[in-house]
Amino acid sequence: MLPFCNRLHFHVLICMAYSLSWFPVFLLFSGLVVLPGCLAALIVRRSGAGLRTALWSQVGCMVAFLSCCWVLSHNQVHITHDSLTLQAGPYQTAVSSLSAADTQVSVVSAQQLGEFQPASVVNGILLPEYQVGWFRLANDQLAFVMLIGEVADVSIVKTANTIALISGNLHQATVAQVEP
Repeated sequence: MLPFCNRLHFHVLICMAYSLSWFPVFLLFSGLVVLPGCLAALIVRRSGAGLRTALWSQVGCMVAFLSCCWVLSHNQVHITHDSLTLQAGPYQTAVSSLSAADTQVSVVSAQQLGEFQPASVVNGILLPEYQVGWFRLANDQLAFVMLIGEVADVSIVKTANTIALISGNLHQATVAQVEP
């Protein structure tokens, strides 16, 4: 693993944004709009309940869907001179003291995570192409995971008390943001 040297980027704020892919949005739309709409249509047809109530419930379902999409699409990585802040949907964490001697940042292929492969969800969201929150890894350690979209590379940030898995290459992102 390569140590993360952050001295060159002392006053640089790096912000990477991640967006949702189509599959989690499709799942949310199916579960929050289509399924309740079908149930409302079935209830109106069978029992003769008011159509107006069914239509207003569909508006409520659309608001719930849009709210969930907004919350889940608010994913950012902020890197400052000595800290890393990760915000993934409703979950967030901060990794401080990046310049400490025991801090390691490595980039590996998503297929070669090995002991850092997320094994089970502790407090997070596990959807295809959207894994965020706190996960138990294959080596039985607790880690903050932010794997969004089709992931080719994964950055592993390991400090004395925190492990974070972030989709993408943090080394390339920091160099791209610093160079004019």
